[in-house]
Amino acid sequence: MCIRDRIKKEAYFATLEHSLRRQIAEEYRARFVEEVAALREAKEADQVALEGLCDSEIANVAQEVEELKAALAEKRTKQQHDQSVPVSYTHLRAHETPEHLVCRLLLE
Repeated sequence: MCIRDRIKKEAYFATLEHSLRRQIAEEYRARFVEEVAALREAKEADQVALEGLCDSEIANVAQEVEELKAALAEKRTKQQHDQSVPVSYTHLRAHETPEHLVCRLLLE
């Protein structure tokens, strides 16, 4: 193969690679623009739906959210309590602080 042919071939592949990269970038950009437009439409639809709610409905929803948060916190506390594992006295002493003393009556 002649050096001119090799240079032409390399230039051809470089041009082809550049055009493919540009095409891929344009496709990703088009998809990104479509996704952003869809998100904006969804946001606008949500805003319209929220504007349609009256103040009492908003208050009811807020109250329901608070009730759900309280129920979730209670459930988490119960799950943590149910998952407690007994530990040794030595382990408790290892975590002892002046504020949280381990009972030493068991030693007497």
